[in-house]
Amino acid sequence: QLLCGSNGFRTIACSGTVEVLQIATEKTEETLEIHLLDPNATASVDLLAVSLFKQTFHQKIIHDAPNTTSNISNHAVALKGAVLLLDTVGKITKGMARSVCRQSSKGIVMDDDSKITSCPILLIDEYDVVANHGAAIGKMSDESLFYLMSRGLKKTEAFLLILEGIIAPFIRMIQDETLKQKIADDLRKIIQE
Repeated sequence: QLLCGSNGFRTIACSGTVEVLQIATEKTEETLEIHLLDPNATASVDLLAVSLFKQTFHQKIIHDAPNTTSNISNHAVALKGAVLLLDTVGKITKGMARSVCRQSSKGIVMDDDSKITSCPILLIDEYDVVANHGAAIGKMSDESLFYLMSRGLKKTEAFLLILEGIIAPFIRMIQDETLKQKIADDLRKIIQE
């Protein structure tokens, strides 16, 4: 799912396996809600947001059956005054034993004018579950840039190399070769501006 200036609310009822890949590069206000309805249902959400704008992502996975698994993995890059909000909720209701709920949000702020906020929330009403969340947001490391520059790269090249390491895994997930190339080109263009 390529989110280009999207303002959407999507609900998915899952009895088996659902995998959602979201790549957002423009102004976006997106809500995604997934309900895991049957035992052994699995949901995986991977988000890459590279932004020069305001972006808001609300993601919620509700475990409505026992022995279900969810994983939300967000990666965000904020450039030139961008403001990003990553709001993730995992809910395991009473009686949904042996469920697994994981959330991870990582963000790199590229300048002093940009901001990323992560709000990971776990709503757990059952004891026999595995649930964890984490968020790591910070400015690009001057040490990393300096190290690459000491190896002969210019600052811009070092900067691009680090960001390429974040973007490449998402690009590899895209099956359609034409779409893969278009998204890769669009992301590189945004980063190089």
